[in-house]
Amino acid sequence: MYEQPMLPGIICPRCEGAGFTGKYKIDCYRCYGTGYQVKPPRIVPVDKPRWVNREEKDVWLVGVLSCTKKKKPFEAPAEIMYRDSRLFALALQYFRLRKLDEIIILSAKHHVIGLHEDVKPYDETLLEMHGERRKGWAALCNYQLRCKFPNARYITSAGIYYNMALERLDVDNPMEGMGYGQKCQWLRRQIRSLKEYGPGYQGKGH
Repeated sequence: MYEQPMLPGIICPRCEGAGFTGKYKIDCYRCYGTGYQVKPPRIVPVDKPRWVNREEKDVWLVGVLSCTKKKKPFEAPAEIMYRDSRLFALALQYFRLRKLDEIIILSAKHHVIGLHEDVKPYDETLLEMHGERRKGWAALCNYQLRCKFPNARYITSAGIYYNMALERLDVDNPMEGMGYGQKCQWLRRQIRSLKEYGPGYQGKGH
């Protein structure tokens, strides 16, 4: 088992091991991969949320992710809560490489949330909602997006039900009609190209 000195900060809610706070947020190195040799903690810089000064730009480019069935079993920032999903992790990397102005998550329970908002585990999906409740969810998310981003173009990786929240908005859905595996393959190709050519790259599907 990989051993590392205790780090100052909060206590992991899962195993009660020490976790690091301050400028960075990390996974707990004690309970990640329990029973196997674990790697040193991966440090993820936490950027300040950019939900202000939208008047400085004519159009904001906003990446749209959706919540996932796979979740961490403990409270965590949203980007950590859902990142066990391969599609979520790839789409997040793709949006970051494109250097979008903002990235948000559509949550079946919490509606529109930012990457760094703390979320507790929950078991709720749009697939389980009946039609009227799903329409109400989409209408509320749509209202929240219009308030937060008066002038925005949305680039979505979400599925058909989550994209109901983007009706009557300026939306680019480059993976429309693709299945789960196809989306992952498309994202990997785009990520490779963006790493090679930079954020100005406009590949097939844009």
